[in-house]
Amino acid sequence: MTFALKVFDPSPFNSSQDGRERFLREAGLLFRLHHENIVRIFDAGELPNGKPFIKMEYFPGVSLQALLDSRSVSAEEALHIVGRLTAALEHSHSRSIFHRDIKPTNILVSQSLDSVRLIDFGLGILVEEAASRARLTRSDQQFGGVYSSPELLENPRTADCYVDIYSVGAVWFRLVCGRAPQGAGLESVIADSGLDADAKTLLRRCLGTVHERPTASELLQKLRSLWKRKRVLGVTERA
Repeated sequence: MTFALKVFDPSPFNSSQDGRERFLREAGLLFRLHHENIVRIFDAGELPNGKPFIKMEYFPGVSLQALLDSRSVSAEEALHIVGRLTAALEHSHSRSIFHRDIKPTNILVSQSLDSVRLIDFGLGILVEEAASRARLTRSDQQFGGVYSSPELLENPRTADCYVDIYSVGAVWFRLVCGRAPQGAGLESVIADSGLDADAKTLLRRCLGTVHERPTASELLQKLRSLWKRKRVLGVTERA
């Protein structure tokens, strides 16, 4: 069997023994995730030089970011990708495991888009510690990416289902609108996205306040309703 090996170089933990132990504990939780849309984790530990590593499933695809750099995707393809991500989250959230760093570079897709995998799952500890260091060393800059929820940017230790739902919405926005959801004019961009009224409402909820966002189960149910009504890409068979 072919595996992929991810080595954290340089180590994101500096010389913190507590950080290493937390990393190994959290990586250990990932062994509980068995879902077709999540890259499997088989082992985690430290190399002889002290650098932490993760041994995981090899997926012969490209990152969603690489795909978007080469072509655009249709609204139907976007719906399929978002649905697969949400299915992965429904599985992980039911086990109280959150990603906290969903973005196109952490999503793998096959060339045909039939297969979708979420990678670096549950390793939010890296986001948290990197954020803490960034605030100490670069206090003039706000840490975080354009796919992170406002509350995660405010407090990198935030860990709940809603930070992931925001990020899925942000990825969906990028897929159908051609840019990340940052800056002004988001409402007008959604209005011109070409999505139908129900899809627009769902996208707005994902990008709304914590109280407006659906859970992964609710979001997946609504996406499946859209699939069945539109019969998008035969997605009723994929769901």
